[in-house]
Amino acid sequence: MNHLIIYAHPNPDSLSHAYLEVMKEQTRANGHDVVVRDLYQMHFKPVDYAADFEKSRRGEYPEEILTEQEYLRKADLVSLIYPVWWGSMPAILKGYFDRVFTRGFAFDYHPEKGLLKLLEGKKALVVNNMGDSRKHADASGMTDSIKNFIRSGVFGFCGIETVEHLLFGNATTRDKTVRIGYIEEVREKISKHLPIEATV
Repeated sequence: MNHLIIYAHPNPDSLSHAYLEVMKEQTRANGHDVVVRDLYQMHFKPVDYAADFEKSRRGEYPEEILTEQEYLRKADLVSLIYPVWWGSMPAILKGYFDRVFTRGFAFDYHPEKGLLKLLEGKKALVVNNMGDSRKHADASGMTDSIKNFIRSGVFGFCGIETVEHLLFGNATTRDKTVRIGYIEEVREKISKHLPIEATV
């Protein structure tokens, strides 16, 4: 199976980066292929200006967008790793969705059938760290908002099934033991959804 990891954190020493490393390691150990798109390392441009926007409306996309779409086409599992900032995702990741998940590629509209979900059959795993506590995030409705945005507003809209969404609270203040537990939980989820390939 093909595992695509879309990673959006600027700090290579972050807990998010530890998730990235364990995802890569476990995917390969289980006999699957993995591709990482590190948006900050790529200097991904998150916005379309007027000229770009008009071209995209005509279905004319730059090579960088076509490349990302091809990675998504090939993926069986799409994993997102990003921190929760101001109740949402980093701008660079939102821009990735804006520019890459385009009409005609990720979704379309049919005059009789309505919405067409063009990425059906793919699964998604999402991992978030946030500074707030889960207790407060749950009580305030933030947890539901964060999860629904991805599950329904992005992936669900295109037909991708979100099979796991891990949301770790107080991530910046937890002690080493708890942080290691977070990392191992990510490893377990990868093994669950990308089990070891049977050999002949």
